[in-house]
Amino acid sequence: MKKLSALVCLFFIPALARGADNVTGVVYFDTNGDSVSIRHQQEDRVDRGLGDTEVELIGTSGTSHAWTTPSGNFSLDPVENGTYLLTVTPGTNKLYCSSHNSPSRLPRAVEEGHVALVAFGDSLAVVGSDETFPARVADYLAPLAEVDLRNVAIGGSTAAQWLPGTPYFEDILAPVLEDADLVMFSLGGNDFGAYFGEPPYDKGEFADLLAGFPAEYAEIKQDLVTIADEIHRRHPDVDVAYIVYPNFVNTTVFESYLGDLWPTAKKVVYGVFSDMRAEMAQLEYIILIDMLDALGTDPIDDLLVDAVHSNDEGHQAYADEIFYTIGGVVVGDAHLGLDRMYGFATVSEEGD
Repeated sequence: MKKLSALVCLFFIPALARGADNVTGVVYFDTNGDSVSIRHQQEDRVDRGLGDTEVELIGTSGTSHAWTTPSGNFSLDPVENGTYLLTVTPGTNKLYCSSHNSPSRLPRAVEEGHVALVAFGDSLAVVGSDETFPARVADYLAPLAEVDLRNVAIGGSTAAQWLPGTPYFEDILAPVLEDADLVMFSLGGNDFGAYFGEPPYDKGEFADLLAGFPAEYAEIKQDLVTIADEIHRRHPDVDVAYIVYPNFVNTTVFESYLGDLWPTAKKVVYGVFSDMRAEMAQLEYIILIDMLDALGTDPIDDLLVDAVHSNDEGHQAYADEIFYTIGGVVVGDAHLGLDRMYGFATVSEEGD
């Protein structure tokens, strides 16, 4: 088994094909459905390439097409400088994208010339920069279509506050979902913050909190699934993207707080966020923005304005990863998304 998520970090994307003018990748049949995101894919011996699968590259001057080879590889070239959206169509509704990086509504919206982009959830989408990541994603899409950004995220909000039936869901979110094409959200962080409290920490108490952390997030995890499912139930054509948190404990600030407990804390928090990612990946329709593995293992201090909120560079990192995950390609002085993988697995009986 070859674990691919560790091989490519966010800031390595431009180097995947620097100086090249083609867009390449591979589409494969994920036999056991064990891939969970664009950053956390498993390539097993039982997996095989998906041949004769259509790949489209949508640009300002039109759409170009290619089909995968029997081994699942594809290449579109030459590609002129500009912004594009890459989309893969497996040709059957019996497959879903197990790597959770293949939106279905967004490419159609781009071709129609108008994208309604919705962001909701906690403060990550509204704090830390004059231009937060939802606006930067809108900027990425702007050359391809008219973009209507509706950012209704609320700082300090918890997952429970956005559950169906609550004022946040019914009065704030529901009205902007009516004609939405892509919905993205981050939630759960404030629930975790309330559990751990504010630093500095007593190391003994923090060790006890770490031990209880995996059990604490069970209800939060279910809330996230409930929210996504309700959006999908009401608007089954809308692409729903959940943003998987980076490991916020992976900073030198937390190292100074925790000392020799820091490696254990990083491992526990990574495990919890990884489990949340796996839980959300059970939703076959979901798009996963995997900031957890995208940022690699180096401390993320340079991307933060405080313990959790992104600075300008951090918001750009989120926007880069979101655009990359939804199929975005930039060809020019700054390259983005010129090579990627798509895993497809068999739709469950419940999804038929």
